[in-house]
Amino acid sequence: MKYILFHRHGHRTPTKTLTNFDWSKHYISQSEVLKLNNKFLIKNHNTQQKKPYDLHTGGGYLTLKGLKHLNNVGTSLLSKYPVLEAIANTPEKLSKQIFAYSTNYARTQLSVQSLLNGMNHLFLTLIYIDSIHTYISGLVYSNATTRDIGGLTINVRDVKSCGMSFYDGYKELASSLMSKIQQKEAFIAMDSSPKITELKNEMISRFPSLKLQLPSLPNDSKSFRFDWLTLFDYYKCHAAHDAPIDDDMIIHEQTVSSFMLHRFHMYYSDPHFLAYASQSMLNDIIKVIKKESSRDELHVFSCHDVTILALLHSLSAKDISSWPPYGATLLFEINSENEIKIYYNDQLLERKSTNNTLLTIEDLQNINTQNDQLIQQHTSQL
Repeated sequence: MKYILFHRHGHRTPTKTLTNFDWSKHYISQSEVLKLNNKFLIKNHNTQQKKPYDLHTGGGYLTLKGLKHLNNVGTSLLSKYPVLEAIANTPEKLSKQIFAYSTNYARTQLSVQSLLNGMNHLFLTLIYIDSIHTYISGLVYSNATTRDIGGLTINVRDVKSCGMSFYDGYKELASSLMSKIQQKEAFIAMDSSPKITELKNEMISRFPSLKLQLPSLPNDSKSFRFDWLTLFDYYKCHAAHDAPIDDDMIIHEQTVSSFMLHRFHMYYSDPHFLAYASQSMLNDIIKVIKKESSRDELHVFSCHDVTILALLHSLSAKDISSWPPYGATLLFEINSENEIKIYYNDQLLERKSTNNTLLTIEDLQNINTQNDQLIQQHTSQL
């Protein structure tokens, strides 16, 4: 059997803060971060790395609750798939049958480390590694890598070649496609409805920083965009950690959540945008399935909410009525006949226009053939 797991990172702090709430009690201790880094080495292939976990600038970072939650996700995998217990806790299997990838963010890297820690009960701790020696559990191995001695390396691929990093790897392309979608009549109608307009005005009066000036027309008071992501962040992060939300703010929480979900549904309902956002991830999945192996394997991809949404849309999921929660999981279970079952948050994924819950590699290849055609079509129009 092969298992491919895409998971969202765990609970985190807001990327930008709107209030003076003290998040420090939710930070992960540096000793815990070091312990995970020592046990599961991060190999970052990006020329510019995101700043490491810093207790003093915790914007958008994983919290202790998020760390514990992902540990529980890893433990629950063992109960659902007992075969993974032996793989995760036998050094020679751990190093050759589990493969882990993360986006270039501290929160996704710590999340996958914690998930793997929930699966792995060994006290195998990497102390230091250089070009000649690897020091582990007090022993020295010459010319060894973490995989040679049973360690598990988490790979952070360059954003240009990482299927999970469309928004970071191709910022200009993503921004251009989103801008075109925002100019569509249906999007404008949604964004400028009386209810949403009133909400934006009320929030700007309360939090002026939500009004972002557009660089193209700095002197035009009307040339601004509303910072929906920061407002959405405020609600999600505060609610997840039982942080206070004022009564006159709580009444808008559902409206903001519904609006953001609808907004991204409109993005991913655009065939060209979805093709770009999902193509490389589907290629990753297809590559794993086609890989010849007689052993059980687990491939873990640590990513973000918008990554999970892109995959759900590309797979034509029947129900995408809620935002992917912290620690959301999308698991592909592949048997020896290359038949694929997909589970979203432990529930068998139902797809539109079919009652068949089994997919084949041909089904995935057909989706990506359509993606290739859409991308070629879009490229020819540039």
